[in-house]
Amino acid sequence: MGNRFRKYVTYSRNIYIVLISWILLTYISNGVEPYLPNYITILGGSEADIGWIYGVVMLIEVPLLLIGGVIGDYVGRRKPIVTLTSTIILAYLIYYFALNPICILLGMIIQTFTSLYRPSLIALISDSLKPGERGRGIIFIHTLPDLLAIPAPFIIGYIIEYYGGGVEGYKISFVIAVLLALIAFVFRGLYIEETLKIRHKEGLFNAVVKSFSLAKLWSITPAPMKRFIILRVLSHFSFGLYIRYLIRYAFVNGVTADLWGSIYSVATASGVFLSIAFMPYVDAIEHRLGLFISFMIRASGIFLFLFGGLPGFIVGLPLIFSGRALLIPLLRRYQIDSTPHEIRARVLSIDLIARNLSMSAGLFLSSLILIYSGENLFLPIILGGFTTLATAFAYLVYLPKLTRIEE
Repeated sequence: MGNRFRKYVTYSRNIYIVLISWILLTYISNGVEPYLPNYITILGGSEADIGWIYGVVMLIEVPLLLIGGVIGDYVGRRKPIVTLTSTIILAYLIYYFALNPICILLGMIIQTFTSLYRPSLIALISDSLKPGERGRGIIFIHTLPDLLAIPAPFIIGYIIEYYGGGVEGYKISFVIAVLLALIAFVFRGLYIEETLKIRHKEGLFNAVVKSFSLAKLWSITPAPMKRFIILRVLSHFSFGLYIRYLIRYAFVNGVTADLWGSIYSVATASGVFLSIAFMPYVDAIEHRLGLFISFMIRASGIFLFLFGGLPGFIVGLPLIFSGRALLIPLLRRYQIDSTPHEIRARVLSIDLIARNLSMSAGLFLSSLILIYSGENLFLPIILGGFTTLATAFAYLVYLPKLTRIEE
């Protein structure tokens, strides 16, 4: 496997550092975070509370993304990445001591400050990859952490179920998350190197103030990226409708924490191995066709998950993850290929803002649906399936074909 990676990916110091720290943080995102919706209900929250809590967090994240894009292009990539990794540690300490869902909301808000470094991290990775290897490089960076973290959902699910599915098992998982985030924070601080060579003459404060002018940011966004961002609104609206309720739908239908962990691990493995198989072709496939196929796979997974019973959970979730595994490198490749280096972090922040606003809209709508339907979890998920299907055709028809690739 190592030889295969070397054949398709150019290594650099930062790629190694991002990989190692990302492996640690992926154990948190893949192992611990998927169970947070359940923990909200254990602390007394309703199904509808899950939607509005995640929706509020996504909205609070929006101004941070605006500022984060400017910081990445003005201060540099390294400082925000290193400093703000510490917020993950603080968030999981709050989860550990949480007494009610509002405490979880507070911890999630603190964790959103990682959004200040997200444009910088994406830009750092982009800066380290050459045209012609970007899709493969992004697959490599996303795939290896997911590959090594395949057992994480099963391990955390087993721990939770071993302690009877109650608070104690979740708290142990939060302690694990704190330790992993602490190691990632130290490692990034010691070894990440700056990649931004061009420094803007304008002061950071003025740039931050100007960043809140969405019209100004939109004006510097390349035309293909504008259409791309519009399509992202639809895709993340659909994502917000269903993604936080898959685990709840499974648990309501008799799935236990350890069984869910096993299904989640299989789903992660499916996405990882599909990514590896797709790596030689990702930079050759036409953007629109690849995105269409990805969303069709995801939509089919949602419908199987809803209608297939336990076999549907076992097959549907891996299909959803497989669609995502193809989607991420194709989306990132389009973003990078259509955006000049010197404005990349700011343009990526606009894309992330569109993602947050549309996903929060989906989350709030799912919460309202649950309130007025007597917490019928089927409804927001089926709506998410149909909007995902519509998104597939929208990308195929509306997204412009790139005729020039940015260096």
